[in-house]
Amino acid sequence: MSELTENRGQIQRGQHALRRRDFNERNIQQEGKVRFEKVETQLLQRPPLHETGQSSFAIFCDNALKSEKENSNKTPEFVSEINKLEQSDDEEMDVDGSSTGSTHSHENDENFDPGTLDVGSRKRGEIMVFDHCPPYPAPIINEDSTGHRMIFHKDYEMDCFQYMRFLESKHTFSSEMLQGKDFSLRKRRCSFDWMVQVSSEYNFAPDTIHLAIAIFDRVLMAYPVNNVAIIAFAAAAILIASKMEEIYSLGTDLIAQLTNDLVVRAERYILISIDYRLDIATSFWFAHFLNHRMEMSENFICLTYYLLELSAMFVEYLDHRPSVLAISSIVLARLCIMKDEDPWPSSLESFGITFDEVKKGLSFMRAVFQQGPHMDYRGIYNKYSKRQFFSVATSYVAPNIDALL
Repeated sequence: MSELTENRGQIQRGQHALRRRDFNERNIQQEGKVRFEKVETQLLQRPPLHETGQSSFAIFCDNALKSEKENSNKTPEFVSEINKLEQSDDEEMDVDGSSTGSTHSHENDENFDPGTLDVGSRKRGEIMVFDHCPPYPAPIINEDSTGHRMIFHKDYEMDCFQYMRFLESKHTFSSEMLQGKDFSLRKRRCSFDWMVQVSSEYNFAPDTIHLAIAIFDRVLMAYPVNNVAIIAFAAAAILIASKMEEIYSLGTDLIAQLTNDLVVRAERYILISIDYRLDIATSFWFAHFLNHRMEMSENFICLTYYLLELSAMFVEYLDHRPSVLAISSIVLARLCIMKDEDPWPSSLESFGITFDEVKKGLSFMRAVFQQGPHMDYRGIYNKYSKRQFFSVATSYVAPNIDALL
């Protein structure tokens, strides 16, 4: 009798445990549903126009700046650097090295490094320190360093090439679209250099950083941005690109200690400005495709990628089609590495691009090549000076192309 009572008690306790578990699960589901609906309402409802007639994006920029000032006792170092650039005479360096405006001292520019902040003293809004990064499952370096994750099937590769040619002809831009904005071009270079450091730290594939800068520039064309907003857009652009191209996408807390709402809203404005179209033809895609078709060596491929990333530092790269920039980098790489061979082989003509179309892009790319070791922000130069990338930044100099032109 006592044994039967004990068994009955165990059954009852088990039933109570199951009911408690079901109750807890229902509560968790209900709380999650309420939380999701709250977040969904905040994200999907576009902010109304301000009483003064300001657009919702202008309100976003103003609130971002106000929020960062209220929640930080001192100005973040990365924001301080951009403020210094704004307070300077905004002297811009042309691609040929000539300057416009009065003399500007580069002492602060050269000493600035977004990756040297102290993680212990990091305030809200400061960029994350790179020396103490949290664990991150990085992809295989040998594959991602040269973009080998992008695989072309022989039956469809020419179809992909023609589709990318269609995309680049559909979306044309120029450097004038970034002129006269509320930010100086130095701010853009500073932000791009930081994005390169993030991608290098986490061993991102090169297509990620090229997609990020393409997204970033499209947003800068669409919206007027202030100092805090440009940082939020740089972080959001690299996050969106990593979600598109990487196996493991980054979290907000891994690269920037900005408020989550700020970055989420920046991502939202980015997607709205590009109409949610992330199939962008980049110069990297064409370079990788052509190098794959011509079976180039690893150091040759790294040199072309180095030139393409350098060119993106200058807004003048928008004046040239991505395919032209890719072929220009290949021609320069052939002049540096394959000196005894024709820099313009017949295989390049077979892709439907003539040498006359490439001449302007070639002159621009050579000027960029010359500027590489002397630029204020040296993230790209330092990246490609490593043995991982065959030290192409320090092994080659800009060749003479007068005979070609």
